[in-house]
Amino acid sequence: MRILARRKIFHSRFARVSPCFVSRERPLQPAGFPSADRTSFSTIFLPAVLLSVGLLFPCALPSSAAEGAGTANTNTKRQAASAQFARAEDQRSGLNDKPANKRTLAEYKQVVSTYRRVYLITPHAPEVPASLVAIAELCAEMGDRFGRSYYQEAADSYRFLIHEYPTSKYAQDAMFNMAELEKDQLGDPKLASKMYDEFLKKYPRSPRRREAQEARAEVALVLNAQAPAEAKKAPAEPASNTTPGSSTSGSTTSA
Repeated sequence: MRILARRKIFHSRFARVSPCFVSRERPLQPAGFPSADRTSFSTIFLPAVLLSVGLLFPCALPSSAAEGAGTANTNTKRQAASAQFARAEDQRSGLNDKPANKRTLAEYKQVVSTYRRVYLITPHAPEVPASLVAIAELCAEMGDRFGRSYYQEAADSYRFLIHEYPTSKYAQDAMFNMAELEKDQLGDPKLASKMYDEFLKKYPRSPRRREAQEARAEVALVLNAQAPAEAKKAPAEPASNTTPGSSTSGSTTSA
């Protein structure tokens, strides 16, 4: 019982001097401080006490330093991505100023690399979807001049945009253009038909709806024409040597 009584006395004394209980007890008042000036004491000395608590116990007061640093870092990256996008636009403009037959593969790759750097700086930059569209368009041009493999890179860029930024204003055209690539350049009518179907389902009021319907009808004709040829290519089932009712073990002669 004595131990409990001592603990109560200790807690009572601690409550009067602990900053955690300042709001519950009367303000600390040094000897000789006029009782009539309690308001002045609270105004002058209490903030200092609370400040000392924050210095001694940092976890006692909420800190937004980490959040502020994170926000500043994000803003810095977005500014860098914006500047990178501007450089890519300038490079593309310079490339387009040249006659098409004078543009080299190395120049195309340089511009594409500059656009890709926008995403690598931060995928959250608002210029990333536009960069992906530019990459796809440039790769399609490269496919026209330097080989079919670049058509696939164009389709991949559109696909990435559709998957990662589905709410972007570029997503609708990206899906349509990807279907066009599969139909005309990559020669995959099945995938093209699937893409047109997804486009019409997701964007039923698109201004390109009629264009997509006509393209899907063309693809359907191609698939129908390919069906007999594919059927002929299918391996025929081996003919059975037995007739209904005959024994698989062969006939036997009776003595």
